[in-house]
Amino acid sequence: MHEADRELVEGLRRGDAASYRVLVREYEHRVYTIAYRMLGNRQEAEDVAQDVFVSLIRSIHSFRGDSQFSTWLFRVAVNHVKNHVKYLRRRRQQLKVGWDAHEGWEPQAADDGHFPTVGRIDRPDEETSARELATKALAGLGELEDEFREALVLREIEGLSYDQIAEITGVPEGTVKSRIHRARAALYRIVFGAELEEGEEEKP
Repeated sequence: MHEADRELVEGLRRGDAASYRVLVREYEHRVYTIAYRMLGNRQEAEDVAQDVFVSLIRSIHSFRGDSQFSTWLFRVAVNHVKNHVKYLRRRRQQLKVGWDAHEGWEPQAADDGHFPTVGRIDRPDEETSARELATKALAGLGELEDEFREALVLREIEGLSYDQIAEITGVPEGTVKSRIHRARAALYRIVFGAELEEGEEEKP
């Protein structure tokens, strides 16, 4: 574990307010991004992100330092998002509203109109603007199965390595690679209405 992370963890365990401010400053945006890309709803993502930081403080004594602090933090964040998705599904089922991947989804392009997964593969229609592609990609992300969306968000948006994602999600690295491959292919199909040909996908 890096010395800066060690000092941060020790400060959080002491209840040091300055350490908490550092935690929020360093990770707030990334935690929110994970939640938003997996949930597709800004308000839900903000609520989950707040819950994540509360949980982190409560469980900081359980962090043993076996992994990077950021890996442990992202695992907590992903688990909170998963639990929130389950909660939303139970609530919708109780209200007799069928689960729809688009329900509550707010596709919005990034400020720069760029979405990593789309930007790394050849586009058959060069006339389509980057912003339109980003909007389609974000909407398409909501149509992916949970485990595929989770893996793709951690890889493409957070830029984590395969072994980090495996540790966070609790599945073998080979499974992570398979999920990411299938997620990219599915997203390409949703956005472009075509199959992702061999060799078009980003190399690991």
